[in-house]
Amino acid sequence: GRHAFGDQYRATDTIIKGPGKLKMVFPEDGDKPVELDVYNFKGPGIALAMYNVDESLFDLLLNHR
Repeated sequence: GRHAFGDQYRATDTIIKGPGKLKMVFPEDGDKPVELDVYNFKGPGIALAMYNVDESLFDLLLNHR
């Protein structure tokens, strides 16, 4: 089975109602932000963001061989 950190269960999704550029921006702590262009929507669609953290990934690698 998969490890259950919550990446799927706490993912964020949204309905895209029309044309526009979807971006991810990180961090908020005052450092220079990294801006990633995700997709340039030409019309309606959906967007989904998922995540994981190092602690969970290392646990998976070390304990679920």
